[in-house]
Amino acid sequence: MLRMRALLVSALLLLCVVVLHIVALNHFWYWRYPWVDIVAHGVGGVSLGLFMHWALSIQYNQPRILAVLIYTLVVCVAWECFEYMAGFTRDIGYAFDTTQDILIGLLGGTVGYGIARSI
Repeated sequence: MLRMRALLVSALLLLCVVVLHIVALNHFWYWRYPWVDIVAHGVGGVSLGLFMHWALSIQYNQPRILAVLIYTLVVCVAWECFEYMAGFTRDIGYAFDTTQDILIGLLGGTVGYGIARSI
């Protein structure tokens, strides 16, 4: 039952990110307020960390942080590829922005792992 809490919190955070993303796109918040992108990637990373901990805990009783972060990294890179192909990126500072997004996602994943461990 305790493992399900991590999954539930992950799903709720993911729902928050989806709502934030839709509102931010409709109101051009990503372009007006650059910090919204950081919040979205950070909360998305926390959600991913929680989800990956839950998913890995099915097979391994206590998953290691390195495994959670590797899977979180894979999803972060895949999301950045999606952003690029969908045309959500800016030409100026693209490399810096992408690197920052991935690092913020990994930081969020670390926080998510910590939350999952404490649940």
